[in-house]
Amino acid sequence: MSGTGFQGVVAGGANGAAGALRGFSFFFNTPLTVLVDAAPDDGSPSAAALALRLLAGIGRPRSGRVFVFDADPAADPALRRAIALLGDPVLLGAEDTADDPAGSARALAAVRDVPLTTVEPLLADTSSEGRRALADALANVERARLVLLSFPERYVDATARDAVLSRVRGAVERGAQAVIATRTLDQVLAFAPDDGAVGVILANGVAAAAAPAHALPWAVPADGLRTRAVRVVVSGAAKLAAELLADESVAKALTLIEPISSDEVRFHTRDPRALARAIGARAKEGLPVRALTVLGATAAEVLGGYR
Repeated sequence: MSGTGFQGVVAGGANGAAGALRGFSFFFNTPLTVLVDAAPDDGSPSAAALALRLLAGIGRPRSGRVFVFDADPAADPALRRAIALLGDPVLLGAEDTADDPAGSARALAAVRDVPLTTVEPLLADTSSEGRRALADALANVERARLVLLSFPERYVDATARDAVLSRVRGAVERGAQAVIATRTLDQVLAFAPDDGAVGVILANGVAAAAAPAHALPWAVPADGLRTRAVRVVVSGAAKLAAELLADESVAKALTLIEPISSDEVRFHTRDPRALARAIGARAKEGLPVRALTVLGATAAEVLGGYR
């Protein structure tokens, strides 16, 4: 690819990849090549449709292509509609990749004109062939300028996980932009480097579906800021601010409430974990939080508040 020089994408399942890619399109107006794994990773038969709708909402990448694995549009009307919105992605059939991590790797490697690497399916493959494929993929990670990594809950091989994170750290040290896209908060805490060198996006399918195209589902930028600010996009931001002011455990640490719009507010606080915990509890009770960004803390430090 040309332009800004982004040379690789390491992507995962439909929800994780779409959420993270949408976040990057917000921060970087950059041509990207997109991989979407159409195999449902959340129990939904239209996980790929969700991913493609999100990508359509931010605009098709201005260069590169969209590849959809394990796609069966004939059996999924929602996927057909999403493809129509996005405009003819390249479909790789289920017969090539279904339930076959090594097959997925071979199919992806066959796409010679796009420097794209997938790691996620290989994490579950402990065979010698799978390990060799993972090693090849990790070599590509080291050369990547953009790393997009997803850890679904079914992949728990700690050795493979640590190997991936080590290479991601190396890529970041050489100037790559990187995120780890996960599905649960516990995974963020388990996989996020403690030093905050890699940003973390929790790509929650439900939150992503409800969020506007410009908003991240959940994000913790690791930009080294010293401020302790929490940006929240939520219907009824003023009401949330009033509730938090009435919550003594939260209010005592607030230093500033900065209204941005009717649906956005930024809280400055000395205790971001307490604030994160309070907002997380309200979200579980139905508060329509569309985006939450915590500035000035590592992922493990802040997201620990959601436990």
